[in-house]
Amino acid sequence: MMKTRNRKMLKIGELARQTGCPVSTIRHYINEGLIDSPVMESRNMAYYPKEAIPKVSLAKRLQTELFLPLKLIKKFLKPPKNLSFEEYKLFVEVRDRLRRSGDPLPEICTIPASEILKHMEVTQEELLTLEKLQILSPQITDGQRVYSELDFRILKAYSDCRKCGFSQELGFTAEDAAVYADMIRGLVQTEFRWFMERMAARMSAEQVVEILRKGVPALNELIAGLHQKVIAGFLEDLLKEGSQ
Repeated sequence: MMKTRNRKMLKIGELARQTGCPVSTIRHYINEGLIDSPVMESRNMAYYPKEAIPKVSLAKRLQTELFLPLKLIKKFLKPPKNLSFEEYKLFVEVRDRLRRSGDPLPEICTIPASEILKHMEVTQEELLTLEKLQILSPQITDGQRVYSELDFRILKAYSDCRKCGFSQELGFTAEDAAVYADMIRGLVQTEFRWFMERMAARMSAEQVVEILRKGVPALNELIAGLHQKVIAGFLEDLLKEGSQ
């Protein structure tokens, strides 16, 4: 059984030969969690599945050709993405163009926490909670937390919810925002898959950026409208059930 399994698996030297990736780099990828640890047949005998070949090859190209950090590469290698190098290259080009344009997702941190606490219905504890939930992503500048315009918009909406009556006294907490964040993350994963399947092979980075610049605000309006409509329909169904 061991010999049969070994024929389907590779020693690290063979994995390095087939991927063109140095042994030391492969070991570094393992330590960083980019690829799974090998199967240890004995203390000095480690084997890697053949499925590691495309992962190592892709990680190497993403690192050496697109200069991506290993932390981002690790996210890319997680299923169910399974994208080609060309698709990731387009994604990175789109990301860089959006960063340069600052639209539609501005992430430059310029707004100090002191200004937010002064003008919004939000506490220091809530800011820290929202940060721990990865809803906010402030930076530390001159010893104080500063927030991006996008974080500011999120906090303004959060503060407006407080003003509307969603108070802590009624049981509404900062942790509740995680429910919405998790749903949006799932939606973005779907949107990303659609984007790659339907646009990556047909459009340049410039064309994709133009669609995103115009389309993201429109999609936000669509989501808001659907939210309101579903709430109205839900309440209508409850009223119908109550009258029966």
